Amino acid sequence: MDAANSIEIHPGTKRLPKALRYLIVGMALAVMCGVAFGATPTVASLNGTYTFQFTVSKEGYWSSSKKCTYKGVTNTYGAGGQTAYTELNWGTVTFDGKGHMTLAMNDAHQINQAASNATAIVTCNSNGTVNTQGGHIVYAATTSGTATGTYTVSANGTGVMTLPGDDGSVDLELTLFNAAGLSTTVLMRSMDNNIGTGIAIHK
Repeated sequence: MDAANSIEIHPGTKRLPKALRYLIVGMALAVMCGVAFGATPTVASLNGTYTFQFTVSKEGYWSSSKKCTYKGVTNTYGAGGQTAYTELNWGTVTFDGKGHMTLAMNDAHQINQAASNATAIVTCNSNGTVNTQGGHIVYAATTSGTATGTYTVSANGTGVMTLPGDDGSVDLELTLFNAAGLSTTVLMRSMDNNIGTGIAIHK
């Protein structure tokens, strides 16, 4: 026997029984098959309830206008402002493993447009001058609700969650698969009208 292919057994060393060796090899193959299954995502890779957090960066605008008349001449003056803000969403999303999902969501830091506009003030003075106050953003109270939608998953682990109405869609990236092929962590991103990012964790 060639030295490179020889196996040295030290005195007192016992070789594993043949049946046990076959069992270990079988278990290794089963684990490899499980990993291979998890590496080929489908809609079934999203199944059950996930808790999620999602933030959307937005630009808020507010304004008001008023007509001022001085010596028979009327002009319209405006006041307002703008700022960047972050809308916060959190809750649960339940996937049925067949392409349908249900959202239970809380939404905070939405702009209250009417209240924000009311903070921008134009004052007409008797001497023909005008004073303006730019105002500020006013947030609406936190809202909550439910919605149903659909989702797709591609073999490369990316997917899309489509929301009802004008809510658009959210891109998904499935990560951290367990032995059963279930994605336990999902990265979320929206590029429809504003940039949003988030994460969903299987409960």
